[in-house]
Amino acid sequence: MKFSLNLSSSLKQVLVELIAGLKRLTFGENFISFEVEVTIADQTETSGDYKIRNQLLTIPTKMIIVKQTGNALVTAGDTAWDSNFVYLKNHSTTIDSTVKVIFLK
Repeated sequence: MKFSLNLSSSLKQVLVELIAGLKRLTFGENFISFEVEVTIADQTETSGDYKIRNQLLTIPTKMIIVKQTGNALVTAGDTAWDSNFVYLKNHSTTIDSTVKVIFLK
């Protein structure tokens, strides 16, 4: 999101413009993050062709599951996250799960 402050003539006007601009920021614009949607088979970890590429310049420290189908427990995988890939694991013994996850710096 972009907005201009160079036309403002007073501190009060700058603050009004700044507050208005900051209120329009989305969740994703507030954090260094990336979002993925992946389907994970029951009792498996994302791997092989289904690895999740790390899109940050650093290893993520948090994840938020923002959407999920399938009644499964999905967590960070057993494999350590690194600067190239992050891993998720589906602990269900019977159900595949599709999750949309936001990874945060």
